[in-house]
Amino acid sequence: MGKKQHKFDAKRELDYLDDKVYYLGLAFNAISEWCGEIEGKVNRINKAQKGLKKSMHKHENGGNQLLMCVLPKPCDGDLYADWSFMDFMSKPWEEMTEMMEAANKWQATHKEEDRLRFLREATDVIVSVTSAMNKAGANLAERQKIMVEVNKSNAVRDGGRRFQRRA
Repeated sequence: MGKKQHKFDAKRELDYLDDKVYYLGLAFNAISEWCGEIEGKVNRINKAQKGLKKSMHKHENGGNQLLMCVLPKPCDGDLYADWSFMDFMSKPWEEMTEMMEAANKWQATHKEEDRLRFLREATDVIVSVTSAMNKAGANLAERQKIMVEVNKSNAVRDGGRRFQRRA
């Protein structure tokens, strides 16, 4: 009682291989498409990295600092839906008062926790002004354009002494 011998059927084996080659071809096409998509994404990432590198500058200590890596997000949610432009304009005054209180406390105590509170309050001022600019119709692109214009203007005013010179 040995093994049962199967008769070799060439047509059946050829059909089987044809099916496998067909599915292999489909898989190859899918993989090729994926590779193309991945290559496109890699190219976009590389292009973005080149742009980011252009946005970096050297500090005196040799380190890099990324400019404009985090931008203030305007408060424009449902909570503020019924706020007028003048409501938004009054918010920076409130935040400035809180920032000044935090700055005064930090100067009196010289504690790190008070310095951090001052920085957070100063950031609230930035966000509140950004929110008012947003309410005035200035989107991110326009706010960035104006920031570049103001920075360029300030760089040359007062004999260029407004900004530290970087190597």
